[in-house]
Amino acid sequence: MTGTEHYTREVVRRLPEVAPDLDWRFYAARPAPGLGVDLTILPFSRLWSQARLPVELATRRPDLFLDLAHVVPAVCPAPPMKVFPDPAFERFPGAYRPAELAYPRWPSRPAARGCQTLIPVPRATPPAPPPPPGLPPPRVPRVPTGAGEPS
Repeated sequence: MTGTEHYTREVVRRLPEVAPDLDWRFYAARPAPGLGVDLTILPFSRLWSQARLPVELATRRPDLFLDLAHVVPAVCPAPPMKVFPDPAFERFPGAYRPAELAYPRWPSRPAARGCQTLIPVPRATPPAPPPPPGLPPPRVPRVPTGAGEPS
């Protein structure tokens, strides 16, 4: 399991506990045993977040789309909020082949411009992370780590 996957599992597991008054709907392309939340499985083989997920969001119309791990759909029918658990592709672009770098950048940059808030994870980003290209700094707040280690 990657660090981003671990981070996402921990946040997803905790969201219903910290905001039980909200109706949480979690989507995945395949089952995630041991996650501890109900998932809406939307099977799709490639480009799930760009092809299958937007269709579901257009149909169900959530009040907010919170993206924790992958990429915000380039066309997102719900207001998006993006969490960057590991923006390494922006900080170290030379470490990636062109195709590996193109995929997170292609949909993320235009979709991020539509996000009201972008949240960098404090432990994964430098003290003053630069905003993604084309975004003003006020839309990239510092969110302190508020929860302790998993129990």
